Amino acid sequence: MKTVVAIFFCFFPPLLFAQSLIFRPIALNQELPSKECYHVFQDPKGYLWIATELGLCRLDGHQLKIFDQHNGLPEKAIYAVNIHKGVIWLVSSQNRILTIKDGSLTEHPLSKHFQQMLGPKDVLSYAIHFNKNLIINTKWHTFELDTLALTVSKIPKLENKAMLVLEQGKLIPYNSYFPTPTQNIELRRNSKIASEHKINYIGPWSFRLMSCKNGDNYFFAYNDQLVEILPDLSTRTYQMPAQISCIYLDKQRDLWVGTYKNGLYYYPKANLKSRPISALTPYSIGTVFQDKEGSIWCTTLEKGTFIAKSKTVISYTNKLGDTYGQALLKHIGNHTLLLKDLNIQLIDSNGQLISSPASQTSKNSIEQKLIKSIQQHPLHLSSLRQYDFVQTNQYLYAIGYYYLNEIDGKKVSHYALSSPGRCIAQLDSNSLLLGCKDGIYRFEKKSKQLKKLLSISHPVTRILVDQSKKIFIATKGAGLGYMEGNKRIPIQLETDIVYDIAQDHLGNLWLGTNKGLVKMTGKHTTRYDVNQGLASNEVYQLAINNKKLYLLTSEGLSSISLTAALLNKSAIPVYLKSAKAGQHILNFNQAVQLKHYENSISLAFDMPSFKNTEKRLGYRLSPSQTTDRFTTEATINLENLAPANYQLTVWSINSDGYQSKPLQFNFSIAKPYWQTWWFVTALLLLIGLLLFLIFKAVLNRLKKREREKNRIHQLISESKLSAIQAQMNPHFVFNCINSIQKYILKRQERQAYDYLAQFSKLIRMTLQYSQEKNISLHQELDLLAIYISLEQLRFNHLFDYVIEFPPSFDTKSITIPAMLLQPYIENAIWHGISHLEQPQKGIITLKAETTREHLQITITDNGIGREAAMAYKRDNLHRPLAVKLNEQRLRLLNQLSEKPAFSVEFIDRFGLGGKPAGTTVVIYIPLNYGK
Repeated sequence: MKTVVAIFFCFFPPLLFAQSLIFRPIALNQELPSKECYHVFQDPKGYLWIATELGLCRLDGHQLKIFDQHNGLPEKAIYAVNIHKGVIWLVSSQNRILTIKDGSLTEHPLSKHFQQMLGPKDVLSYAIHFNKNLIINTKWHTFELDTLALTVSKIPKLENKAMLVLEQGKLIPYNSYFPTPTQNIELRRNSKIASEHKINYIGPWSFRLMSCKNGDNYFFAYNDQLVEILPDLSTRTYQMPAQISCIYLDKQRDLWVGTYKNGLYYYPKANLKSRPISALTPYSIGTVFQDKEGSIWCTTLEKGTFIAKSKTVISYTNKLGDTYGQALLKHIGNHTLLLKDLNIQLIDSNGQLISSPASQTSKNSIEQKLIKSIQQHPLHLSSLRQYDFVQTNQYLYAIGYYYLNEIDGKKVSHYALSSPGRCIAQLDSNSLLLGCKDGIYRFEKKSKQLKKLLSISHPVTRILVDQSKKIFIATKGAGLGYMEGNKRIPIQLETDIVYDIAQDHLGNLWLGTNKGLVKMTGKHTTRYDVNQGLASNEVYQLAINNKKLYLLTSEGLSSISLTAALLNKSAIPVYLKSAKAGQHILNFNQAVQLKHYENSISLAFDMPSFKNTEKRLGYRLSPSQTTDRFTTEATINLENLAPANYQLTVWSINSDGYQSKPLQFNFSIAKPYWQTWWFVTALLLLIGLLLFLIFKAVLNRLKKREREKNRIHQLISESKLSAIQAQMNPHFVFNCINSIQKYILKRQERQAYDYLAQFSKLIRMTLQYSQEKNISLHQELDLLAIYISLEQLRFNHLFDYVIEFPPSFDTKSITIPAMLLQPYIENAIWHGISHLEQPQKGIITLKAETTREHLQITITDNGIGREAAMAYKRDNLHRPLAVKLNEQRLRLLNQLSEKPAFSVEFIDRFGLGGKPAGTTVVIYIPLNYGK
């Protein structure tokens, strides 16, 4: 077997491979000020700092800020760096001590004192350490600085010795300059000598005694010697291939050793007995640092700064070009085979290249059968990307172009295909599945029959029969699916291009796609790309060998441990960079209260991240937003916010979906004055007042109009009353004059004189009362007494007049309309009593009484009655005109009053045998009339 493998490699010379980490130059919007870089470190907030020959640089993942002569760093170069309790300590090339806190660069008060203590040979300060105080190593001396007492002291030198002091969990070198060829390093613990280590001087850099520590792992280095300090403080020395420039233990206690002109060496778990993984050959390494996201940073003195986003992705570099899209990667037996341009390379189960393949394989192995078959039967290998094979116990089946080749020793059988073949898989002991450009075929080994199972419009790139016999189909254009009967059931992915499928021992599916590597665990998918350290997002082929996954990409071959944690679980910190409302700069360290017109806010954030190119901001503005919003920008713009109290919650999301701790910003936007409660209240009051004034004005106008209308009606009514009175009074006067004329004609002078005297008195009273609307009942009775006396004289005392009022009846306090009763007395005399037959004498009785609401005045006569009076035609002009006028007057009075209350009732009186015996008139007057 060993001989056959050797012959195989005679025909197919091995590829020249070497394992390496994938370091890339950092990608920034602007270049570093110098390619000569000394230190890289990360501050507590997550910003990366790079010390170069021409300035100190701060990175946030996209932007680069340079500290140089323009902002407090005139000497540009920084040679010593350390971070202690959140403060960055620096020593410049001019030995100035500087500090950076919260992004502000200042010179420390000890700086000038330190410069004064330096000797002529202390031209370079190259290291800063901390124990109780600040320790600075120069080329010649070590200084201790008390930052509280502001004192500087020089550590006494030991003759021909340097010191390493192990104290408080720190390993600090002292006085590391070696002027003579042979020196000793004295290891002390808590000021006591623990051991001594002899060294040899070999070059100008030998004065740099370096140390590192992580947990119980302690290392120091000088020249080309790397020394491990064992738990008992004894030492074990390892020689490196070049002079050591830096050493570093990362968080996982992996050891990194930088050298001059020979690159970087990586020892997983600090196992110095293992073969290291190298990188960045042939550069000189300034420093190595692992950031919070797990990425490894490395500065060089010739080529700037590099970053490796994963130390678990191992690249196999070679000198044969990068056209890996036309290569074949296959797991065969116990090895991984890479076939490219008629060249074959085997990698064993430990991930190591086989230096002598003939000695690593047995002649009965699958690899040996494959090699022998290929040697004896060349299979058109000019397009290896479209070439695949499967090895069974008896045959080797190879598919390529339009043929399926069955190889058994020296015998080769060819079976034509209807379209170019791409891949092959064994379904069971008697069947093969063939993936072609137009679909999937089944080949029966015994009957040699081909049957098409499924038509697919896109080329089939890989068929996988998994551990449960489920058939997965990868295509270039239709993505991934699986067969269910004669149907292909698609599986939802982020891409439609799947180049390859592989299954690990746990049943997980791994997919090579044009968007990186995809891991499928059941229905859950996880995608890995260059952000997780892959060499490329184009993953063409996969192979799994002993818990290692090999990837053939556009950048070559690389491997990943199947147990490696590739996802970035470190959340990206978020810091508010600036906040503005218009031109108003906001300070969220205090209550932020904005005017109503300051309702558009712009917030800019810093998100220091160096592993994720796809980082997002998530935010939620309560109470106006009920769902989370996301942006790929580092700014959030809130436009046209309504007046309210707001809480803005902001967090970052890295490309692997991990969120940061949220930031919260509280602010309020005041309502415009026209929306404030006091303004609304005042406005409502004003509107109410205006409405009230308008209503009052309208009401007053209506009232005024109503009053004017009532006044007019009253004037009209009064005019009517006056007219009625004017009609009534002449009628009475006319009757009286007739009576006086009668006396004169009869030459009854005495009677005429008395009558005239009474008449003149009546006229005066009538003229006086006619000007009044209302008079007292007493005045009305006085007028009636004169009037009746005149009528008695005129009718020769034909009737008597009786007033029957209660003794307590106060006639002076009772008000009635003027001359209301006279027409009814007149009517009783003229139409009732005057027609009585002689010698019957008439009687007119006047009574008054009060009810609950009325003054009731009753006028009773014993005349002939109303029916008989209507028969007399003696005087047509003296028909009951005064009574009718009085009735009209009462109707007008009722119209002027709110509640009609005046009324008159006529009652006919009858004697024996139903003979008319007079008339009773009942007059109802409101009790409170005129008051």
